Amino acid sequence: TVIRDFTFSDAFPWPQAPDGNGPSLVLKNPSVANATDPYHNAPTNWRSSATVGGNSGSTDATTFTGNPSTDADSDGLNALLEYALGTSDANNPAGLNAWSLTPGPAGTYTFTYQRSIAADDLVRTVELSTDLIAWTNTGVIETSIANAGANETVTCTITPPVGATRVFVHVKVVKP
Repeated sequence: TVIRDFTFSDAFPWPQAPDGNGPSLVLKNPSVANATDPYHNAPTNWRSSATVGGNSGSTDATTFTGNPSTDADSDGLNALLEYALGTSDANNPAGLNAWSLTPGPAGTYTFTYQRSIAADDLVRTVELSTDLIAWTNTGVIETSIANAGANETVTCTITPPVGATRVFVHVKVVKP
């Protein structure tokens, strides 16, 4: 009996780390009751496992607990954002909460940051703005590479709107 019939790939936009002897391909939020949600053919509904070889028969997903607005280590990042980035609100080792925005080819920018692989209970979206009022993810192409441990490096190619003289970028984190 066929339980699910879907097509997947080991090329972008699918997670690329589960292509060999490392992490497994893991469905985000597999316990959703509706048989079509999450939609198995969508690469955004899949991620790399947090551990090499995956977790057969169980999950490696984590769940945020605590006060999302707390900043126990006074580094300017609240507890929810620290959880999303895979860092700790208990301490702030130098350079751990680093991200970068650099000029790329043909008027694009490259934005890089780290995030927790297993934080399936969050939706993280990189958005851009030219005025700090209106934000959009249009023009943002995201790829990720699993790191050692339960984090991955996310690289976004950002194409600003034509005629934009400045670009602002943020990571929007939502707990649905």
